[in-house]
Amino acid sequence: MTEPSQMDKDERNRQYAAMNRAAKRSMNAGLINKLKMCSDGERFQLMKTFIANPDLSTVEVEERFKNFAEQSRTDLYTTVTLLQLKKEFGKGKSARAFIAELIKGFLPYIL
Repeated sequence: MTEPSQMDKDERNRQYAAMNRAAKRSMNAGLINKLKMCSDGERFQLMKTFIANPDLSTVEVEERFKNFAEQSRTDLYTTVTLLQLKKEFGKGKSARAFIAELIKGFLPYIL
């Protein structure tokens, strides 16, 4: 088999589901991203590899998928001033309560 249309659709879907479960069990974020982001032809080739080796240990994960996984796990924070928060959320009573909740742990550092 060289293309997905040569395989029964139900069997192909069953194999794709099994491959996705195996990838999630492996806890390899790069591999999971590769399965999500690859084309249909690439996914079919991965499925053929999976059928031959169900633990997915022979699948090569490109650097771009590893980098994407690392970047998606990195927490990105933006520092804003109190004035920016007031400008963003307004000056109403509910806005003041929301801002107070946001900064309550940082209040000793602000004053």
